[in-house]
Amino acid sequence: MNLPLAGLNLPSVEYKVVGTVDPDNTIPETDNNDNDLISDDSFRYRIYSGDLFYGPIKTSLSSLAATGLCIGLPGFPHIPVGSATAKWTHEWGESTFNPTPGCYFDSLNGDGYSYDLTTPAGLAAVNIGVLSGLTPSGLDAEIRTVKLDGNGASFSGAGVFLPEDVSVHQLKNPGNPKDGFFPCGDEKIDFFSESGSFVHIYDIAVFMFSQVRELHGYGLPFNLVVPRMRFKLNDPAGLILEDVVAMHVHFPSYAGLHPRDPRGQSLEAKGFPSNDVVFMGFESGVVNTAFVDGNGVTAQDLSFQKSGAVLKKARTSFPMGVIVWDQPFQVDVNKNELVPQDLPVTSFRMRARQTCPDDNCGDFMSPETYEVATADGTAWLSDDGSLGKRFEQLGKNTEWGKWEAGSPTYFRDDSSQHGVFYMPGFYMRGTKDENIRTVSRVLLGSRQFDGPGGIPGTFTPLLEGGGSSDADLGNGFYAGLTMGPEKLESLSEGAGQQLVDKQSIRFNGNPGHNQFDITAHTKYVLRPSGVTGVFNTSFQGVLNIYGYDIDFRRFAFRQVYNRLDGKTFLDGSLDIPYPCDIHVSFLDLDMTCSGDLGSGTVDSEPETDWKVPDGVDNDSDGFTDEGNDVLSYWETPISLTGMAFVPTANSGNACLDNTKKELELATLNDVNGIENFLTMRSIYPVNGKLKNQTMTGAPDNMFDKPQSSSEEGFGVRVQKAYLNQLATYPGQHVGFLNLAGLTDVPLFNDLETLLHLDNPTPSGLSLPDDSFDIYVFRDESSTDTNHNGIPDAYGSNVDNYRNMLANGNDAPEAGDPRPRAKYSWPASGLLSLNYALTYNRSDGTEMPQFLGIKKTYDLISEANPVITINSVPDYLNPIRTKFHLV
Repeated sequence: MNLPLAGLNLPSVEYKVVGTVDPDNTIPETDNNDNDLISDDSFRYRIYSGDLFYGPIKTSLSSLAATGLCIGLPGFPHIPVGSATAKWTHEWGESTFNPTPGCYFDSLNGDGYSYDLTTPAGLAAVNIGVLSGLTPSGLDAEIRTVKLDGNGASFSGAGVFLPEDVSVHQLKNPGNPKDGFFPCGDEKIDFFSESGSFVHIYDIAVFMFSQVRELHGYGLPFNLVVPRMRFKLNDPAGLILEDVVAMHVHFPSYAGLHPRDPRGQSLEAKGFPSNDVVFMGFESGVVNTAFVDGNGVTAQDLSFQKSGAVLKKARTSFPMGVIVWDQPFQVDVNKNELVPQDLPVTSFRMRARQTCPDDNCGDFMSPETYEVATADGTAWLSDDGSLGKRFEQLGKNTEWGKWEAGSPTYFRDDSSQHGVFYMPGFYMRGTKDENIRTVSRVLLGSRQFDGPGGIPGTFTPLLEGGGSSDADLGNGFYAGLTMGPEKLESLSEGAGQQLVDKQSIRFNGNPGHNQFDITAHTKYVLRPSGVTGVFNTSFQGVLNIYGYDIDFRRFAFRQVYNRLDGKTFLDGSLDIPYPCDIHVSFLDLDMTCSGDLGSGTVDSEPETDWKVPDGVDNDSDGFTDEGNDVLSYWETPISLTGMAFVPTANSGNACLDNTKKELELATLNDVNGIENFLTMRSIYPVNGKLKNQTMTGAPDNMFDKPQSSSEEGFGVRVQKAYLNQLATYPGQHVGFLNLAGLTDVPLFNDLETLLHLDNPTPSGLSLPDDSFDIYVFRDESSTDTNHNGIPDAYGSNVDNYRNMLANGNDAPEAGDPRPRAKYSWPASGLLSLNYALTYNRSDGTEMPQFLGIKKTYDLISEANPVITINSVPDYLNPIRTKFHLV
């Protein structure tokens, strides 16, 4: 009998056989057969070793059911195999499969008791599929359509996977590599035509690929044009590239555009940013052998011609300059990176913008062209294709900003100073995770000097919110022509040079330039978009701008593309003369590319009560009570909340108006007699005479409310307010606040009022008691066009105007300045009361009150009166109204 596979390699021990008796086939026991005869019912059994052979390939059975019939003739397979499971252990792991059911050969295993199975030729092959794994070169590979049959293992097709940073691309025109390749590449090389048999995977013969392809490694500024490739699975060298020619990627950048794309009509149109221009002059007749392993591409002596052999001017994509190299050169690639070395770059030419990118109302000025020669006729090539080298002198002045009559806003003479030429490396989208290395980081970021012995490093871009201290400080060398030290933080010159001379600035409104002594922490870079730089000066002193004497205690500014950014620091102060007589201290004053001053931050100290400056330097900056002052002529304590230089010419021409600016201040005003603070915006001219005031307050401001009493005051809804103005200001205080608004009183309608509030002497500033005067008039602000607090018809005699309040007689309606209380009862107006009012202020014990002047009223009609009533209000105060009829 045959025993199916119940376990592999059964040991040699004593086995017990259990049998049963067939009751239909028994022999009666007699003396003749009483167990003295030997039975002839013998049986055979076979134990399988578990080894299953496909030609020379040995596999292992893990389950077996021997079912069916086979011809038991000598030389024929006679072991019936039904369902079974087996596994094949090879260099890349294990493959589990199901042997084909059928008749197999058996042979005695070396253990002497179990039997091996062998697949006969002609039995249907088993499809294993694809085998893949890591090769000694570090590359993953695969062999496809793998089968097992009686002759062994076979395959049809293979492939090798490129490392993450390498891709292979088909040519757009296989007959002309210069037409470029398709940007979308593949991750592996397919050897479709390869096939054969094998015993061990690593013994498979060399795979060959003979179609022209281009390979690109991330960061390399050129592709490798490869007509032939070969690969052997066990070769540690990896994928071998034969007859390699290196070619720049400018052609595929514009060849990749759609034929109807208008950008494709010009060879200058770039599909993506790249600085591979020095590799445009490839030598097509010089071929090399290169290798690709798990670390990337490795090649030696890739050859390129001099710049005169290229098809057009060797213009870089960024910073848009023309580069010249006079000799052919070779470069090496090691593990997907260029091997740093000197290249024979002799000069670089670039145009830099001179005028402001916006807000420039001056004369047009064309970009300036700078051409520099590298220090020794070479430039240093970094591992990412960037080029950098010191040049001996800039050769020209640096001028930019707003131009008027041939004079710029900004001027520096570094023509004899040396600097650093730097061109960033190559970037190709899709060959690396952009979160690791972005376009802006490569093209806009700065680099440390990485010449021989240097350590390369890329910093984040010099932009507002650049994200690193190096970007904020302006460290490193930037794409273009950099003037100044390498690092400002530690004053490392590197290949740069500390600058000398001065920084000249012409502020708008000034005919000439002011000069600022620069510091060691000064640098800038020229690029096509303009000047970017960190200009720190040691200037401290007074400049007259827009007619104001501005005392700068810090003047340091930074620009990006000819625009000042948020890292600019212009701190200082200025004084406004009498009648204002205040001191304005500011921080972070804005300045434009045109030299215009804008808004700043008021330098205010923390004060527990800003109305009473304490004479203490509360913020330890060497100055006391900044932001707190008293408007001298009006004796009004103020807190400065904002400042800006604003155009006041009002000609409608932004360019002309921009040269005529005046100081606008926002202040919080403490006016005695008004419970809530008033906010004022006003122009403070050079002569100190306020104009264009706009004053606002809370919806309800209490006036004439004694601070020493709990008595009520009147609520006033401010409609307009201004400080009284005079053509000629006397040397002593006679000023007051004019405030127009409405007050609420019981019974009567809202009263239109115009308050003249005189503040007390500022010796104690805002006093806690009632040392102030209030004059209340009817709203005549429309007749006070010069804002001196007196209706124009009264001239300038304020005493006569005020004395009308004391007149007990009812003055003519047209000229009576007193407020009027109006009341109609009932609504139809049967009884109308219209009183001219005088005013008694609060004395701390009594409420403020309006007192009426007697009014005669004829009921029914004046022609035929039924009764004549004389009435007068006793008082109108914030709580009650009392009047009597006579």
